[in-house]
Amino acid sequence: MMSDGGQIFQPTAAARSDLPPVSPTGTSDGIDVMSRFPNLPKMAEAVGNVDVAAKVESLKKWTIGTFKNSRQQLLEHMGKIDKTVDADFEKECENLKELHKRYGSVVAASRTFTNVLTQLSQAERNLAESLQLLSDKESAVKTQVATTSDSMRRCSEHATALENCLRYFLSSIETLHGKTIVDTLETIYVTEAARIEFDVCRHELAALQAQPTASPTAIQQASDRASQQRDKYERLKEDVRVKLRLLEENRVQEMLNY
Repeated sequence: MMSDGGQIFQPTAAARSDLPPVSPTGTSDGIDVMSRFPNLPKMAEAVGNVDVAAKVESLKKWTIGTFKNSRQQLLEHMGKIDKTVDADFEKECENLKELHKRYGSVVAASRTFTNVLTQLSQAERNLAESLQLLSDKESAVKTQVATTSDSMRRCSEHATALENCLRYFLSSIETLHGKTIVDTLETIYVTEAARIEFDVCRHELAALQAQPTASPTAIQQASDRASQQRDKYERLKEDVRVKLRLLEENRVQEMLNY
């Protein structure tokens, strides 16, 4: 800066001593976080270790649970262990699975018929147009050819109307088969998995109770787990029953519309 006398202004030594020191690295104290928090890397490492430990523990529980459930299913299939049976409930579930297959057959047949009808309608229109063009040149049979052309055109119109109705039916039946019934089936599969988990806990409790050296605490914990799984299984069964009832009402109403 220039002073009033035109000379370059220079700060005094006292003024220079008041200026904050410059860091050798060119960074201020506010940016140098690592110097202020020397334990930050250790803290981050500890948090990462906790996260990894939680994931490992979760994977361990999932692996053990999957093994127990698979073992339960295998022993049930071999007839070496008993399972919880609700004959009426299982019959309703099997009936729905069979019904789903039959609706699938109807969907497949409807798709095939729709495609064939579309091709037939187009072929009839093409034939009607060809006969109409022919009648313009064949004066000797113009009346007969024109009549046939008109008949084929009316057949094509009827086929198109039937095709539109069939497409509406196919759209509705696909929704019923691929979404509505599937939603109930998914709940059934979850219920079947809950039944297996309940049987695993039930057999673990029975095994502990049969051991003379088992601690009362371990038996109580196993009993609590079995009770929780039984309650979960019963809740899911009730959900399935509600969905089955609503599905039947919806299914019957849909089919009556056709």
